[in-house]
Amino acid sequence: MKYVNLQRRWQQVGPYYRCETAKNIWTPEMTAYLYGRGVDYGFPWKYKPIESPAAVDSCDWRWGHGRRGPQPGYWEYVCHSACHWIVNLHLWVACHIESQTPWQIVSSDKHSTVWDGKDRLWDGNFLALGVEAKEAWKLAGKQKDSEYYLPREMQLHDVPAGVPQMIHEMASAAEDEARRLRQQYETAS
Repeated sequence: MKYVNLQRRWQQVGPYYRCETAKNIWTPEMTAYLYGRGVDYGFPWKYKPIESPAAVDSCDWRWGHGRRGPQPGYWEYVCHSACHWIVNLHLWVACHIESQTPWQIVSSDKHSTVWDGKDRLWDGNFLALGVEAKEAWKLAGKQKDSEYYLPREMQLHDVPAGVPQMIHEMASAAEDEARRLRQQYETAS
């Protein structure tokens, strides 16, 4: 098992991560993530605009790598412990970059990743965190509760109450994109 090297392919994949459709996918997902963290840890949650998934990261892993120079661009779309919420974005980008590959989400309580059905993972989170691809696969795909979703099938989370209408509109656009992505695969199969 190996990762797709997002750093090496950033010139190709970066425009997809930065586009409006991608923002419509990750913004409601990261909003749901933050709401869930508030509930889990018992602090009052209030909606605040989010610049990127990295902006809500509560862990300083970016500074513990011992690397020099600028951070890789894809790190802006990585958030420690948010793999279940960011996986839809990675699936969407993977399906656009490699449209002939039957990318699918594989998920367990321990991890969610995007798999090509053979030997590659599109997993910005664990790639950035330095987790071996074999370990990512074991945590996502080799657990008793592991689920293998249909190729190109997103697993979007519900948007919490109390968010601006704009977030609901983004979530609706993400749902439309999820349907379109799945229909493309079914038509091509």
